[in-house]
Amino acid sequence: MRKTVSGFTIVELLIVIVVIAILAAISIVAYGGIQQRSRNNARISAAHSIAKAINAYVIQTGKDLPVPLCVPTDGRDYSGDGVPDCSSVSTTTGRWSEKAVANTALADAGYTRFFYPGDEVTGTDGVVHAGVAITYGAQNRGMNGTLQPDFVYFWLEGNNQDCTSSMSVGNNSSNPDPLYWIVPARNYSYGNGVTVCALTITHSTSL
Repeated sequence: MRKTVSGFTIVELLIVIVVIAILAAISIVAYGGIQQRSRNNARISAAHSIAKAINAYVIQTGKDLPVPLCVPTDGRDYSGDGVPDCSSVSTTTGRWSEKAVANTALADAGYTRFFYPGDEVTGTDGVVHAGVAITYGAQNRGMNGTLQPDFVYFWLEGNNQDCTSSMSVGNNSSNPDPLYWIVPARNYSYGNGVTVCALTITHSTSL
């Protein structure tokens, strides 16, 4: 009697290899998405903590911090002038620096511990964003009838990411009333792989 030995054909093996490759690719993409969300959530949480502290400082002292400035104060010195920088650090027009006078004011009021993830966010346009910037969105402008020129700006990886709490901002330049020029928005992205988020800060004139 002849004994027939069966096995996988080359076609069957190729099909198995292709299926495994597809599953591996899906797993890698999903893992990358989880990592991105984790990094963005860490940025959001830290930025909210900083905004809460700055708001408390303004309410406590009745004073505004000199803007623009960087918080926290232990960031990287991108410009090479000995002072940490933040915002669009790979450009000259969008890069802002830490201010010693603001550090002193915050320390005197008891606000000295700030944390923000040190990893950079690089857009598809090559612009690198880092840290948290405290700056004005539009001078003498407001939101919902209240003067609201100062914001905590930070950046998330990916287009159209959720800044959470509807606290990102957009502009309503068609409104003739400057106190209604700034409007809440879910996010703000230029389509360059980066989402800009901006938490509002209480202004001293609104107290």
